[in-house]
Order: sequence, then C-alpha cells, then structure tokens
Amino acid sequence: MEAASTLACRGFQVTLFEQAEQLGGALNLADKPPKKQLVTRLKDVMACNLEELGVEVRLNTKATPEMVRDLEPDAVFLALGADPIVPQIPCSGPVYTFTDILTESVVPKGRAAVIGGGLVGLETAEFLAEKGYPVTVVEMQDAVGKGVYATVVLTLTKGLSEHNATILTNHQLTAVTETGIETLVLPPSVIVGKQTALCVGGSRGYLAQAE
Repeated sequence: MEAASTLACRGFQVTLFEQAEQLGGALNLADKPPKKQLVTRLKDVMACNLEELGVEVRLNTKATPEMVRDLEPDAVFLALGADPIVPQIPCSGPVYTFTDILTESVVPKGRAAVIGGGLVGLETAEFLAEKGYPVTVVEMQDAVGKGVYATVVLTLTKGLSEHNATILTNHQLTAVTETGIETLVLPPSVIVGKQTALCVGGSRGYLAQAE
C-alpha cells in the first residue's frame, strides 16, 4: 500500500493487486496483539489514501504474468508478504505458527511454548498470556527482543511478567513431542523442559512466487 501511494503521489497510474478480500497484508496480523490498536487505524488510513489518490485496487485477485502484461506497466513492484517459519526438527506433537494463533484459526490446549523471543514471538506470547494460557518463551540468544527498541521490549516483558510467563534464554528447541517440547541449554547441551503447545515465531519471504 505504501509503494502504491508513493507512486500515485509521483503521478503514476497505479494498479494494486491483492489476493485477499481486504487490504493490509501483515498489518491484519500486527493489530491483533495487545496494545496494537493503532495499527488498525494506520491500515484504514492507508486504504483511504489509496482511494483518494485514485489507485485502482483489485481485491480477491491473484496477479498473474498475463494480467501484468495486459497492463503494459512501466515497472512492477512485488510486495508478496512472507510465510511463517517452522524449524526443521523432529516433530510428533502439535505445532502452530504465529499466524494460526493471532487469527485464532486454532485453539491450543494446555501450556503454550513460544519459540523465538523476537518482536513477533513476544507479542504472540502476550496475546496468549492475556487469554489465560500459561506461557513459556524459548529464545536461543542470551536475551529476548534483540534488535527491537528497548522501550518496546520493556513493555512486552513487563506484560508477560504480570501474567507470570516464563522466559528461557540460551535455550535451543530440539524436538516437539506428543507430550511437549525438548530444548538444549546453551551451554552445556542438556535436555530440559516440556510444554504441551507450541507457537513458532518468524517468517520467510515468498521468494519462489517472485521468481
């Protein structure tokens, strides 16, 4: 949406394809965690800007090479989004992505282990904690929220603390079993900890579709 708006402001005639039924992309997930209501307003304002700028928006439409060629565009901009990352590890138990959790397309049972203590992981953990789930955040590095603004990390960890969530740093996920998860303490390599639900944070771009 931002690219379309910028190009329209520069005088280009812009057509925006969106395969979903609404605009927003990842913003439709980003506004789900606690304290993220302003993201919804941002998304709505951006959509209004597109309308005011005369951008042609085609919802429920997956762009094909033929559609693009028919427009004879001067340039094509790809903003395809990303897929959630699931670790390639032994897995016999339930594994849910942050998309599953934030859209509430699944309902975890029991305790929730959130793998990854970055921004997505921490926000998803707080989302679950506010719904009453006992939550454990598992992070490989020696601290959560690396690369995230300190005030944001402080707010998120404070919220998790208020819900009695557990944060395990220097822990690497090694397996998901029917009874929970197994982790390695780094260092040394010792198997510890089990939980009964898993949520995975992080995402990878749709590179294959772009090609």
